[in-house]
Amino acid sequence: MTTNYTRVSAERFWAWAFSPASWNTWRKRSGPLVSLRVVLSVPRDAPPLKQLAAALLRQAEQLLGDSVQRLAALAPSSAREQLHLLAGHGRGQTALVSLWQLPESQQPVLWQLVAVGTRGVVSLQGGPVALEGTGALPADAPEELEQAVALSLEKDQALQLQGQQWHPVPSHRAEALQLPEQEPDWKRLQNQPKPWGVLLVAGKFTHQENYGESFAQDPRCRLVAVTDGGGLSARRRELNRQWAQRLKLPYLEDYQQALARPDVHIVSVCAEPDRRAALEVQAAAAGKAVYLDKPLCTTRQEAQQVAQAMARHGVPNQMFSLVWVPQVQQARSLLAQGPETADQLHYELFFAKGHPGTATLDHPRQETYPPGLLEGPLTKREWANVGVYTLAALRHLLGPCVRRVFAITGNYFFSENQAENMEDFAAALLELDEGRVMTVRVGRTGWRSHPHSGVHRLLVAGPRGGTLLDVHEPHLAFWVEEPPWPGAKRHPGDPMGFWSSSQQEMETPAKNAWLIPPWGADDIRRFVDCLDRGQRPLVTALEAAQSHHWLLAGYESAARGGWIEV
Repeated sequence: MTTNYTRVSAERFWAWAFSPASWNTWRKRSGPLVSLRVVLSVPRDAPPLKQLAAALLRQAEQLLGDSVQRLAALAPSSAREQLHLLAGHGRGQTALVSLWQLPESQQPVLWQLVAVGTRGVVSLQGGPVALEGTGALPADAPEELEQAVALSLEKDQALQLQGQQWHPVPSHRAEALQLPEQEPDWKRLQNQPKPWGVLLVAGKFTHQENYGESFAQDPRCRLVAVTDGGGLSARRRELNRQWAQRLKLPYLEDYQQALARPDVHIVSVCAEPDRRAALEVQAAAAGKAVYLDKPLCTTRQEAQQVAQAMARHGVPNQMFSLVWVPQVQQARSLLAQGPETADQLHYELFFAKGHPGTATLDHPRQETYPPGLLEGPLTKREWANVGVYTLAALRHLLGPCVRRVFAITGNYFFSENQAENMEDFAAALLELDEGRVMTVRVGRTGWRSHPHSGVHRLLVAGPRGGTLLDVHEPHLAFWVEEPPWPGAKRHPGDPMGFWSSSQQEMETPAKNAWLIPPWGADDIRRFVDCLDRGQRPLVTALEAAQSHHWLLAGYESAARGGWIEV
């Protein structure tokens, strides 16, 4: 845990970084602010955390331009002094505040200040900042907000503002998840002659564009065919055919016949999430190793069925994730030191794609549960499609550790998402075992919201300090005499730029300002390594089902407005 801080004048810093005057200028570039994260540690002699939280909420109200309408506060029952809260504002904006006591520090330390606007992200860079001198902590704590924070903690419930009164929102328990106890046969393919045949389920405008290429590049594998299940739309069938033609592979209409081929050993399933589970279960029943796209499926029952099928038929399997990146593995090492050292995980993951600034910000998003479709032809639900990475990472880092979830979803950027009733942003607060806490913000924030692929950052923190882990650090930054990145054109069939093929068709140039080191083998290469060595992958259908369980609890919380116990 680091204790190296950049020391600055607190009074000057707050006047610069947190004043309405500054943000009135900056929002001309970022667009209206829609979400704010503040992570701050304080010395032992600081004012009460409830007072500080209320003061920060007041400043968030000023910057976001709306008052708090709902909130959940969390102070885990441990000897370690900390407070976390997630607030929803008048038009659906969110504020995520985390405070904890750092006894060894003599000054408050600001670990994260990240604001999201309708046209991009504004992030304090350069590591934690120690605030020195007068005015080190915000002092304007409105009584009504401090009382709301205290009431949420006292009742142990989320609150909703009705008129002038705060009312507790009842908590609910999520539907139970039944997971298998037996493990698949991880050595199933180890003695099979290579190359192993790979069957691709679904084609163009899916992640199969990337997965298929990765399998093709591995000398231990060879692509056999493209196939899919029955009842396809004319659009999906034609996209599948196009991809098979591009790869010079046969397109097999009958999925069962394709699975029965003796030259098929691995099935890569990339159908839309609402069709995914049935195809995954059938592949397992055919005795094939299965590579699973994320999210695993749509419903909790489907997640159970997939995990149980993989175990019952003994087939190796893995879901795509990002748990193997070095920063996640470093977070794992820090958290393994125990909650006395590391009891907080703050995760930011934004994808820098899409053309933002078209959403209407006149009312909060009204979430629905069950969420229904997680992906449409033009849009995706981003709590499911981006949030899944953070929850799969949590499952990998700490096991089945979640006690309850409070979440808020939003429509901040894209009219396409609003038209399909699919969120493009989400924030969540998760209470974990052992007095630990996880906070999350995820979304798709626009092509220009990051010099590379998007903000991807973890902060592991606790009573002894914190460690900020950025997946894009270290990097090579190019400051050279060349034209800036010109942006991406809008593809009529893929306006968000989800798929590699649409970017190629629109001749979207690569971003060259930052170059990231090669972190090693990709997720599919790691899956094939596990098959080759007879080892258990890091994220199997069992872990995927567990994280999907938490993901659905987030949707239920956003719809009900209260905590969901899992």
